[in-house]
Amino acid sequence: MCCLRLYFVFLVFYCLLFFDLGGGRRCEEPGCDKSSQGATRFCKRHGGGSRCLEEGCTLAAISGSTFCKAHGGTNACVCAT
Repeated sequence: MCCLRLYFVFLVFYCLLFFDLGGGRRCEEPGCDKSSQGATRFCKRHGGGSRCLEEGCTLAAISGSTFCKAHGGTNACVCAT
């Protein structure tokens, strides 16, 4: 029984040290409770994450792409069939 209790204490300590139990950073826009994106302090709606590289476009880029959906950004497979 003592070993089991010691293991439990170790497990709790390990989790507190190495896991983020808070669900990650949140957007800093007042009233927004969404997760911040990338190295920014804001969610995609409030300007966080990467932006489309098309000139004049302010939309968020699709994950894994440099463009938004309207400008050809996609994460679909482009393998030759």
